Amino acid sequence: MRHELLETLRGTRPIREETFFLGNNIRFLKEHRTYERDRLVFLPAYREIVEAVTEKHLAGAKKVLEVGCGRGFFTKWIAPNWLKGKIVSFDINAALLSEAPKEGNFFQGSIYQLPIKTEQLDAIIGLSSFDSFLFLTKVLRETKKTLKPGGKMIFFQDLGTVLYEDEEKWKEDPIKEVQASAEKHWEDLANDLKREGFRVIEGEESPVTAMGVEKASDIRARLDAQIPDVDFPIFVIGKLGYNVPLLSRRSMVEARIPEKAAQEWFDPKTHKNIRKALSRDLKKAGIKAGAGDVVEVLQLRYLVAEKV
Repeated sequence: MRHELLETLRGTRPIREETFFLGNNIRFLKEHRTYERDRLVFLPAYREIVEAVTEKHLAGAKKVLEVGCGRGFFTKWIAPNWLKGKIVSFDINAALLSEAPKEGNFFQGSIYQLPIKTEQLDAIIGLSSFDSFLFLTKVLRETKKTLKPGGKMIFFQDLGTVLYEDEEKWKEDPIKEVQASAEKHWEDLANDLKREGFRVIEGEESPVTAMGVEKASDIRARLDAQIPDVDFPIFVIGKLGYNVPLLSRRSMVEARIPEKAAQEWFDPKTHKNIRKALSRDLKKAGIKAGAGDVVEVLQLRYLVAEKV
């Protein structure tokens, strides 16, 4: 049974869910710092996807709200420059907001009681935030009120979600279940949007994949990354909540990755096989990589819906 329906039958109210997000500051700060470190490895790939989607659908937007911004990763790192000044971001957790960029426009607020007048916004954006809301239909109704007719909602999803994970299946194969949870959420989100009076424009199909290439030194400049100096290109894969290899030293420590296992990630035969398997995609993307390069392959989902 879907968690939202089950909790509604139990009489659970949104304020109980928000109490959870208002507390647990140490846990959420740790999680979001980890998300940021892992995402920074794939920065060019993120920017490619986000810029293509936002340029197509938000070119004329003037007022954009970001939901569940956390520490402000979207605005700081991957929002196109032409869009940054139009975004107002919010989160319910004050501890996360305390680490958001000082130059941004952030506020603390509730998704269930937005302090925004009816039909004021041109668009709403979320990066792996709507999957965290237990009462998704209530959230969509609240956000819909703030959108102008024809306003857009754009969702980017690069994580799994515990709301859709099966504990027993997770024990058997955590990677498979994390990715399955993202797919279940995506199906519910698309169906709920249609029921709540939105028209899904784009993104119901397969996840989108982007590739980028940069020097290992460029990644080290923005991240405490453990990237060996080798005479072949290193491939890093990010796929809906599963990244390999982990390049952040801190993430490796937190994940308790043994040194031997970390070394095995950079076995030349492994990367030669990856390169061979991706040869057609690399050629199509115009990517040429050699010694000292890191090739980033990022897969995520996005969905664009319009208020009708």
